[in-house]
Amino acid sequence: MRPRSRYCRAPRPASVLALLLGLFSVLVGGCGTELGGVNPLDLATWIAGNGQATGGGIGGSGGPAAPGLLGLWSATPAVAGEVEVRDGVAFMLSEEALDFGETTALHAFYVINVGAEELRYKVLSDVAWATVSPTGGTNIGGEDRIEVRVQRAGLPKGRYAGRVRVTAEGGASEDVAISMTVGAGRLAVSTVTLNFGANAQTRGFTLWNEGGGILAYTIDASVDWLTVTPNRGELSAEVDQIEVTIRRGPMVTGPHQAQLTVRASGTEPVRVDVKAEKSVTRPLIIPWMEVNYPPFLLEATVEGLRLYRRVTDTAIVSTTPGNASLYTELRQELPDMRFIPGIKTCVRLDPNAFDSLVGWNLIAKDVREVVQTSGVRTVILENEDAIKSYVAGTYEIDFQRFRRCLEFLPTDVEYIWYPVNLYNEYVCGRTIPVVNAVQDVLNVRLVDHSYGHPDWHNELHRGTLKAIAEKPPILLMWWGCFESVNTCYWDYGRVSEVMALFENRPELVFYPGYANWMMLAQAVVTALSP
Repeated sequence: MRPRSRYCRAPRPASVLALLLGLFSVLVGGCGTELGGVNPLDLATWIAGNGQATGGGIGGSGGPAAPGLLGLWSATPAVAGEVEVRDGVAFMLSEEALDFGETTALHAFYVINVGAEELRYKVLSDVAWATVSPTGGTNIGGEDRIEVRVQRAGLPKGRYAGRVRVTAEGGASEDVAISMTVGAGRLAVSTVTLNFGANAQTRGFTLWNEGGGILAYTIDASVDWLTVTPNRGELSAEVDQIEVTIRRGPMVTGPHQAQLTVRASGTEPVRVDVKAEKSVTRPLIIPWMEVNYPPFLLEATVEGLRLYRRVTDTAIVSTTPGNASLYTELRQELPDMRFIPGIKTCVRLDPNAFDSLVGWNLIAKDVREVVQTSGVRTVILENEDAIKSYVAGTYEIDFQRFRRCLEFLPTDVEYIWYPVNLYNEYVCGRTIPVVNAVQDVLNVRLVDHSYGHPDWHNELHRGTLKAIAEKPPILLMWWGCFESVNTCYWDYGRVSEVMALFENRPELVFYPGYANWMMLAQAVVTALSP
């Protein structure tokens, strides 16, 4: 604040000043021109200057204070040349002019009461593009801050000038000159980042014109999963509310980034970064596909996995030994998906030699190869054909030798053991010793396929598995019909039902077989990520 030296005081009736002049003449008598260096004939001038004709006025700028007074008022009409200085109301303003330039929107000045009486006043702008706050007040001897705010939106380019007037009760007033420059239209946005997180569907921001004229704008999205409403419009003095909606259906799981670009002619584009996340399903779906003769099925496998990628980030892909390069190709096609390799042990083991040292030594080499190639330290051992003779009772395992076989396998890998046959007392009696040996040697999880068919619900399987499993089993669901065995399992239309039924399980393995791979993938995505 920079107070000015000029100020306003209240005049009194001419009779009062005349009486003072007469009294002063009597008192000074024959003193002539020697009283304080003031000639009695110039008394009115001396009083008007508050006795400071040689400097040290109220504003501290020196010189006579009377010329150029900001204003005079009183309850009684003023009489020129007659002033009461002791009990009068006097005010001053801190600024003579406020220049907002091209970008400043807010300035302030102060109304200062320098008199002994209460000051009541109003403040008014004479131009529509400037507003004041407050618009008036009562000051009993202090400083009141007056804010002046300008609005350039919608105005043509150019230089603008106006004034803010302070008017005291009684009619006297004083002005503060205001000015600003309006340049070309200029886009402004309330935020440059929208974060939808994992759950939000809608976010928004505002657009306005910080410059002059009218701006026609358009908004473009860099991805098809963003919808902007409105995506075009015009800005002058108004503010436009922009709504952004996210569609997670076509998105793959994981974090995502996109960009909105707001363009208007004659001004720089404004960019808004968008962040969002799509969570994997709960429980986690793990589709299981067998690719035994690449590259014949590779294209179809990748096509299905692209669909599954919308709901999950993990898949089991089994292949025959010697085809570990499959996982390199899959990672190139889907670099952000986790592939659990599966090994068919029947290729290395004769049906009557499940405890073959040579066979398991080869399987150990297969495990090392697929772990190195896939980058995943989890492997599913698919033993269905290799162990069927033992389960059927036509072949007996030497369990001492079998444990030595398992010791060939890398110990820093987690194994998924399939199948775990526990459907009747006889099969349980033959399966449990195998499972116990496997759990003694390996870091392993067993597969629970008691719900593989919607009508099975094998209580013996579930109860026995719960009793012997050292780690939580993985639940396996079979889907569709298998022509080779003329058997139908879970219907594709029951995906949502299965997810709700097993919501307390951490993951569900979905096995569709060869022919049903694409059919099940589409059904899962339609049900869970429309």
